[in-house]
Amino acid sequence: MSFRLCKNDDMVSILRDAFKANIVRVPKKNIQPLTVLSKKGNKLKRLGQLGDLLEGNPSWDIPVQEEPGTNVAGNKSSAVDVSFGVQILDGYLKAFGLEGMGFKEAFQSAKEVSFSFGEVLERYVDLLAMGGQLAGTTVQKNNLIITPIIKDPEAELLLVDSVLASKQFQVQAEKMMGNETELELGPLKEVVQLEDTKVAIKKDRGRQIGFTGEHYLTFAFSCVRLHIDPTTFAIQALQADDRALVLESTTAARVLVEEEPEMLDIE
Repeated sequence: MSFRLCKNDDMVSILRDAFKANIVRVPKKNIQPLTVLSKKGNKLKRLGQLGDLLEGNPSWDIPVQEEPGTNVAGNKSSAVDVSFGVQILDGYLKAFGLEGMGFKEAFQSAKEVSFSFGEVLERYVDLLAMGGQLAGTTVQKNNLIITPIIKDPEAELLLVDSVLASKQFQVQAEKMMGNETELELGPLKEVVQLEDTKVAIKKDRGRQIGFTGEHYLTFAFSCVRLHIDPTTFAIQALQADDRALVLESTTAARVLVEEEPEMLDIE
């Protein structure tokens, strides 16, 4: 299930306009630079890392660079109605393994909520370096997953070139019901011990609940189209539109998976 977002939201504008980033409904650890996605209709699926799809396991050196996402960290989304906000919160709770633990109920006294991220990292690969090293390479002809997609004219392949990831997110109640002044966590503990991760939960200033996990999870990514010859299986181009071919020019605009801002589900 995908959720339509407001074009005028400050956070959405930063992600889509500045980063050309696609927003993920359930943040994921396994969406990283050089991840290959398939898209058909409104279905988006993670296939794996590009190196695993190439013929002959060619050696290459495409370093993944990392720097603080200072333009995103700490910026709040616009306030949204709590019923919609709880649907967004559900995706983040699922990512942190906190489904069904009572956090949505903690916002029953709120009318509007906003969201923000802390400790954001941008991880990315250089498009020109990647384009140069992929020139002349082919994907596996007998791969039972990739072959049907390449031969399907209605399907497309997307290659992730950068991600925005965080291990912290906060939910802020912007407006409260009646005379309520702060959120109530009830019996929830400050720290929840799960199977293989520990998530610190903190209520701050009465109306904000913050979550901090152990791992950075991707909540937005940018990508280019991966064009493969259906006969030779050679990688032809990393393309954003007809005027921006990485293998032939010096720039490549990124692809927005959906024209309207949405939070995307990735299978």
